[in-house]
Amino acid sequence: MSTSSERAGFGATPRSAKARDPGLGRGRSESPPPERLGRYVVLREIGRGGMGVVWTAYDPKLDRKVAIKLLKRSARRRVLRARFVREARALARINHPNIITVHDVGTHEGQLYMAMEYVRGQTLERWMRQERGVHEILEVFDKAGQGLAAAHDEDLTHRDFKPSNVLIDQEGRVKVLDFGLAKPRDHAGSEEEDGGRDSERDSEPDDGAPGSNLAVLGASTLPKLTQVGRVLGTPGYMAPEQFSMFDRREIGAWTDQFSFGITLYQALYGDRPFGGDDLHEIYENIRYGRIREPRRDSAVPGWVFRVVQRALRYEPAHRYPSMELLLADLRADPIRRRRRRLAYTGGLGVLGLLALGVVRTTADDEGPRPCQGARERLAGVWDDPARASVRQGLVATEELFAADTARRVVDQLDRYAEAWVEQHTATCEATRIHGEQSDALLDVRMTCLDRRRGELSALVQVLSRAKKETVASAMTAAVELRRPEPCALAQRGIESEVPEDPAEHARFLALRERVDGARALLSAGNHLDARDQAAAAGQSAAEAGFARLQAESLIIEGTAYRSVREPSAAQQRLRQGIVVASEVGDARTEFAGWNDLLYIAGVSWGDAQQAEDWQFAAQTALRHVGSPAELEFKLALTQSAVMVALDRLDQAAHHGEQAHRIALDTTGPGSLQLALALNNLGIVAAEQANWSLAERRLRDSYVLMREILGPKHPEVASRAMNLASVLTQYAEQLEDGSAVYDEAERLFDEVVSFREDSEGPRSKSVARALVMLGLLQRNRGKLAQARVTHERARDLLRARPEAELDLAGALGNLAEIERLEHNYERAESYHREALELQRARLGDQHPAVGKTRLELCRLLEQMERHAMALPECERALAIMEVEAEDGADGRARQSLVSTHILIARVAEALGRREQAAKHRAHADALRGSPPPEPLP
Repeated sequence: MSTSSERAGFGATPRSAKARDPGLGRGRSESPPPERLGRYVVLREIGRGGMGVVWTAYDPKLDRKVAIKLLKRSARRRVLRARFVREARALARINHPNIITVHDVGTHEGQLYMAMEYVRGQTLERWMRQERGVHEILEVFDKAGQGLAAAHDEDLTHRDFKPSNVLIDQEGRVKVLDFGLAKPRDHAGSEEEDGGRDSERDSEPDDGAPGSNLAVLGASTLPKLTQVGRVLGTPGYMAPEQFSMFDRREIGAWTDQFSFGITLYQALYGDRPFGGDDLHEIYENIRYGRIREPRRDSAVPGWVFRVVQRALRYEPAHRYPSMELLLADLRADPIRRRRRRLAYTGGLGVLGLLALGVVRTTADDEGPRPCQGARERLAGVWDDPARASVRQGLVATEELFAADTARRVVDQLDRYAEAWVEQHTATCEATRIHGEQSDALLDVRMTCLDRRRGELSALVQVLSRAKKETVASAMTAAVELRRPEPCALAQRGIESEVPEDPAEHARFLALRERVDGARALLSAGNHLDARDQAAAAGQSAAEAGFARLQAESLIIEGTAYRSVREPSAAQQRLRQGIVVASEVGDARTEFAGWNDLLYIAGVSWGDAQQAEDWQFAAQTALRHVGSPAELEFKLALTQSAVMVALDRLDQAAHHGEQAHRIALDTTGPGSLQLALALNNLGIVAAEQANWSLAERRLRDSYVLMREILGPKHPEVASRAMNLASVLTQYAEQLEDGSAVYDEAERLFDEVVSFREDSEGPRSKSVARALVMLGLLQRNRGKLAQARVTHERARDLLRARPEAELDLAGALGNLAEIERLEHNYERAESYHREALELQRARLGDQHPAVGKTRLELCRLLEQMERHAMALPECERALAIMEVEAEDGADGRARQSLVSTHILIARVAEALGRREQAAKHRAHADALRGSPPPEPLP
């Protein structure tokens, strides 16, 4: 094969003048070639690709030939211009013989161009078409791998390594090129795929698009260089984490290693390692390790295949820790190594072995092994005095469950500290002992671990000064501390940015400590303190110009406002925080804000359209941060709760199952996260009236919560309430539900007793538990007991003006008890009192008001007061029909049918036969049956 074909320094496919693809030619909208680009004299076109055209040119100033890449006019303007500049900057940062050199960047009539090293040679793709020996292939790939390793040392990931992006010149020098899709770790763009299609639709963000960050906030001015859901890279050479439609893991140096392994496999064996007719099939083959086995007559040694096989592992953690170690194994031919070893030992004999022994002894006597000081770095953060302080702080609150919680929290923080020490030691050893990572990466990962230590310290301080509300949240706060293990994969980015100036550095760290303290207060349930400290820290951060800390503070403040049920103030702070986070590229903080806004829209406001917009924004931010599992879990849990509140139960079940799956995969079968997911799934099943499934889910959640938090924890009492409520409904479905009723009643009694002891006998939570116990007693036919229980709850709730809606519920239940005992006038009185309370708080059109009106209509019909019953029924029906406009589910449709039939009965009793016939026809239409014969 000839080696004289010309190739520019960036990855445009070479084309001859006669064989150019007409779709990329200059016939439609491309302008004629320029004579000059800046000082460069254009010679001829040598390639054309999606981003631009590549020319050879002459540099008269330095008397040399260069390659120039000119960004196409028809390219997606803002996105590709930004990516083009990013490519140039990425390459300019690296000075390595195996990476193409960038000389200059400029503009020509508004078009960007880049002048780079001119290489006369061929692509690796063409080079591989000839028969090559194994050692020849390994030598070429060693040089290409060194180029990738140099990029990784600069924390730069290529993301599109393949044979056409490697050049081999006429002297055999190897150059890696086409970093157009490269992503520095400090860049805030998405990990999603964004290459491949040029479209005017992609040219600018649509400021009016529903759900876009700009439409909601009107503030973010930073272009995202990737688009959600697009494939970035070349599918045949992509790592599994680049298949964004199937996989949402982080992309990094390990991604290039996978693509390198595919390319090396192809060079050695003549085909790519993973087959498949479409993206899904390729991904599945990668996921399950279905690598094509080499032919038995292959000349490639088995040890080479094993190296390639390790580079192609599905899990990044199972690949090589770095490209350098992969290359080291490719150079380590075991046969040559064995021969050298035999020659060495044969020449030295016993003297050599004795010398080796002396060296070993000397090494052992040199002093302590490096990287052994991790535990000392936790002195004052988590040690014996800190343990004692946390125990004392929690127990001093004198809460019923404080001592048990203190023991559990200390155990949890012990486990966290051990994990931190292990990770700190391993991170140090990776550089200082094993040489698996650069000093630059060591600094980044130690910065990550320092932040985790700071967060641990902040929580310990909060728990040591615990308030009563702290104890209930203490264990959850300990469990939800950000784990140290992900620091092993940390790359340079927003979280590792710390000012270099000593004075600014100290100021930044002191302010970050205050922000971590506010977050610890929030997670420990001290919402008002968290709000005030976050507000003060955010103001100081804004004055100091520390925008990232300002964004974090605003989000903490907004979450605190949401927790104390001030959604309007929460929304304002969250939006401000999202704007600042977006401007500095802090996608994790941006996600936290969107996730909270989604909860507010769906649960606090019941605004379905707003919830959809903010759900989209949260999903987009999640992708930008790399979709870590703990954030995916949080979003799925929020989506499940929001969809329950919006009565979209199928979607709620879908998101609940997603949260359940993530919890099982990442935190295991005994985790707090799994208990939370099971609780949500149980609530969804209960809303769907699937009582057996609800009972299983809620029982599992209750058992887990009891094991994690302890039997006297208030959250365990809440789970017992949920389970007992569902058991009450489940018992009604059974032929003999007495045993289930007995268990439910026992649970309710336990909750009442627990809450009387922990919160006092007149608390609102005691009244709520009494209402649930009274309902069970009513369902069992124990009407006298049910009346006494509800009257006690009523009296407690009347003493609390803020509990009007709870009081309305208790009154409605009392009305039903009185109706069953034929005390109709008293029942009517209770219904009317409940109705006025609900109307005053909720307005006339709220579904709860409609439900009470419907019950009042049923009662009045039973009392044969039809003229008063009819308007109540009609008002109830009007509310129900508005609620059903978006499409009624099975239960809502059945309620509509029952209401139409009830109105028909009342109308018939009043002699209004035409009105009665109309409502019966509506009922039949809703049931899907033919209308009955007209009444005579």
